[in-house]
Amino acid sequence: MRVSTLRLWITAGFGLLVTEAALLVYLFIRVNGELASLQKSVRDLKKESDQRSLELRTINDRLGRARKTTTTTDEPETKTGPVTTEPTETAAGPAEWVAKFREAVLREDAEAERAAAGALRGFGSRGVRVAVGAYRSESNLDVRRKLIALVGSVADPEALAFLESEISLVTEKPLRLAILAALLQQADTPSFGSLSNQLAVERDPEVLGPLVEVVRKIHTDEATAALVRKYDTLADSERAAYLTHLVGIKRGSMRPFFERVLKDSPDPAIRILAVRGLAECGDATTIPLLDRVKSGDANEEVKREAEKAIAKLRQ
Repeated sequence: MRVSTLRLWITAGFGLLVTEAALLVYLFIRVNGELASLQKSVRDLKKESDQRSLELRTINDRLGRARKTTTTTDEPETKTGPVTTEPTETAAGPAEWVAKFREAVLREDAEAERAAAGALRGFGSRGVRVAVGAYRSESNLDVRRKLIALVGSVADPEALAFLESEISLVTEKPLRLAILAALLQQADTPSFGSLSNQLAVERDPEVLGPLVEVVRKIHTDEATAALVRKYDTLADSERAAYLTHLVGIKRGSMRPFFERVLKDSPDPAIRILAVRGLAECGDATTIPLLDRVKSGDANEEVKREAEKAIAKLRQ
């Protein structure tokens, strides 16, 4: 009985030892697995940390190069002025500048208008063509008037051709005046054919004056004869104002006209203007006529004007 009990105790003790050994083995395996997982996590963290460090170094290097470039770029500013970072408009074409010009006119922004006009003039014929196209589609009278002035400020054959054709088409007085002013700016002489009918029918003194100034630029016998014919169609009250535009013409073909006016006109103001005209276009052969005026005219101012004309012709 005692022997059996002892065996039982020994068997139970041995089984307990085996169980504990198995548990220890399980725990050892479990701990090793956790350690391996932990080591892997540590390696992953280290790898991620190294990657972040590399990225930070790259960013720092780029920032350093950018600061160096900025410092180098900024150095000339102390010598040549600030460098603007705003986008430039040098790439804008004539269509964009015409749009800017129109906006400036409508806003009554004179500075922006001048800037846009200057840019358009730089395009030469291209700018003229775009401005003319904008003029033809424009409904605002003030914008059209300013576009005419812009075209006239460009010394270009296409600008002159446009102005010559347009003078016979427009009826609005502001546009007619703008065209005549633009023709006066042109370096080349307009053809008389585009102006002859205008000169023959024009009665408004505000338009007739600049129209005569334009025709005066055309140094042909045909143009001079047309100016003389126009004088004869005017009323007496209109002739003095018209004659002021003819006085400065130095063509010899004007001499018979001024002599006739001097002899025929009863108006002292007109005779004075005729004497001044002879002083510009006459020569030594004109002096005898002026001597007779100096001694025989009924108006003292006319006499004094004749004396000054004689002195000028004798120089």
